[in-house]
Amino acid sequence: MKKIFSIVIALILVFSCMAVTASSPSKSAAVSDDAGLSLFPSSMLLPMFSSSSGERLRVFYDGELVPADLFRWESSDPGVVTVTQDGRLHAVAPGSAVIRAYEDDDEYAESVITVVDDEATATLADLEPIELDLPFYSQEVGIGPLCGAEPVVLKRAIVPPSCGDVPEPDPNAFIASNGWTYTYAVIYKFRVHYGQSFRFVTSASSASGPHASGAYVCVYDRYFYLWEYDRGTALNPYGCVTLDTYEESDFYLVITPIDHTDDAGSGNICLYAYDIEHPYAQGDVDMDHYVTSSDALTALRSALGIITLDESAAALADYNSDGSVGSEDALMILRAALGIL
Repeated sequence: MKKIFSIVIALILVFSCMAVTASSPSKSAAVSDDAGLSLFPSSMLLPMFSSSSGERLRVFYDGELVPADLFRWESSDPGVVTVTQDGRLHAVAPGSAVIRAYEDDDEYAESVITVVDDEATATLADLEPIELDLPFYSQEVGIGPLCGAEPVVLKRAIVPPSCGDVPEPDPNAFIASNGWTYTYAVIYKFRVHYGQSFRFVTSASSASGPHASGAYVCVYDRYFYLWEYDRGTALNPYGCVTLDTYEESDFYLVITPIDHTDDAGSGNICLYAYDIEHPYAQGDVDMDHYVTSSDALTALRSALGIITLDESAAALADYNSDGSVGSEDALMILRAALGIL
């Protein structure tokens, strides 16, 4: 009976592997594939101090990004916001205006721009972060305006202008004297315990193609004080931050594009966040940082005696922590891979 049950589990795993492979997630993006001409974003809050940041609108046709300078740009109220012929915005005074991009045949797309006083913008403390359960591994973290990140206003100390004796590109170069900056960010909140050591690594995802985005990865404490940061670019693809904790507290992980006004500043990145002493999630039998149906199949093969796992892999395969690797572990790993556990 046990052998028959294991065979049934094996068949389930095989078909599940096929289903997972066939329905693997595609690259996330904030831009829809709607037909016709459109501007992205279709509406925007533009702080007064952002006028020198080069914030701009993008033009899409049938879901594909097209050069902005092929269109004729107009603002319904230049006293509120002006626009250059490549879609870059300049805040003039608080209020609302409609920006339009015209084709030669006078077909147009539009975006509603609301210019707000600096005091009306949000800080990091005002935002709702994503709860981050460690370890966390993903290839679907979208940064920048084209890939799902939300525009936010952060305080001045996002990233220091230099690190040691090596000058860094300063994302805060355009900050006005009030010490705020307008950017795009993905923000996570996580809980740490005394004595834990964490590592946060970002690298360009293969889904981003040859123009992989560069990203800053920053760690803040509960008072939103910057503890550590690093950056990853296409040439130096790994931004890595470590955190040694001496208290039990909440911390924040903030990921921002290096240049959100550039199209290469939008893309998907891989994010690895884990306790250094326990870098692999339970069920990650092949230790590739992802729990997949392949891990479940490996655990099942071990349970059937087809293969022998080393001590580290066997500990990760023992999902129910009963001291051995069985078909029940394989099924639990499969359910975890499918997100139904």
